[in-house]
Amino acid sequence: MEQLKTRQQVADEIGVSRKTLYRWLKKWNVKLSSGLLCPQTQKLIQEKIFGQVSQNVP
Repeated sequence: MEQLKTRQQVADEIGVSRKTLYRWLKKWNVKLSSGLLCPQTQKLIQEKIFGQVSQNVP
């Protein structure tokens, strides 16, 4: 069952600090509502981050 997560939990899963996560989201103009992150938002974040990482790999 999918669950709500904090921004810190999402950052930990991705392997970055919460501050880095915020910087990346700001760079990509991803606006988050306050409170816990729903599974759909978590998926969006992961797609943005892993999509950017894979584009930068030679």
